[in-house]
Amino acid sequence: MVTQYEIYDYQPLPVELEQECLKFIDMSEPIIRKHWPAPGQCVFEVYAIPDALKSWFLSSDNPFRSEGYGISLQCMHSGIRVYPHIDHINIKGQEIVKDFSINYLLTTADGITEWYDNVNTVSAIKHVKFDKGTWHKIDTSVHHGVFNIDPTLKRTAITLARLLPGMPQFL
Repeated sequence: MVTQYEIYDYQPLPVELEQECLKFIDMSEPIIRKHWPAPGQCVFEVYAIPDALKSWFLSSDNPFRSEGYGISLQCMHSGIRVYPHIDHINIKGQEIVKDFSINYLLTTADGITEWYDNVNTVSAIKHVKFDKGTWHKIDTSVHHGVFNIDPTLKRTAITLARLLPGMPQFL
């Protein structure tokens, strides 16, 4: 069986850097914004990153620096869940399945990540509640989603993905 997630034992980011990322999300427009018409579905947004996060990403403090990743910020809000889905990246008109993401939650909104056998929410096979400030890798090549999100809060994260040809390292 494929492992759905892995938690890394890395130090949390400095609080000042976390706050800079949250402020950036609040003051910026998303580069990608998706909202599927389903009951309780969150708005899902992807953001560029502030200069402070870019500096950290390129520094020796980044434990993933030599791994060939791209980095962005993401935000889920205004709903209670993100329904089961498989992550795809569109590069030059070609849809590519994203095999994993490495995330660092800046805020959780009490969300719980879950994996499924298919697109049906009753097909759940595993779930985990990741803590704020914890680096974790999730399998995004199988159906996964997030439930139990407080609709009055935002679930925000720094996310890293394998850099593919034609994909920008920084959005």
